[in-house]
Amino acid sequence: MLRPEFDSIKDYDQFKKYSWSRTELIDISKEHGLSLKFDFVLLGVSLIFTVIGIINKINYAESVAFVLFLVFGVTGLFVAFVSLNFSLTY
Repeated sequence: MLRPEFDSIKDYDQFKKYSWSRTELIDISKEHGLSLKFDFVLLGVSLIFTVIGIINKINYAESVAFVLFLVFGVTGLFVAFVSLNFSLTY
């Protein structure tokens, strides 16, 4: 069965009728900038979590309210930077 161009597919039901290789899907997502959008959203959310963690550490030094924000924020920053580097390199 011949597959139409990706941009001419209108909905998910039509999309799932055809088989797609992993490399084709990666190329499609790069053409439409989907991977970069996800990376920048992850970067933004991680920055917010990190700042909230730092503020909580400053305001409530004896409490551990800052730990989760810092852990998730810094981990997200690391993943976002690695993912951005990979997306921009390949």
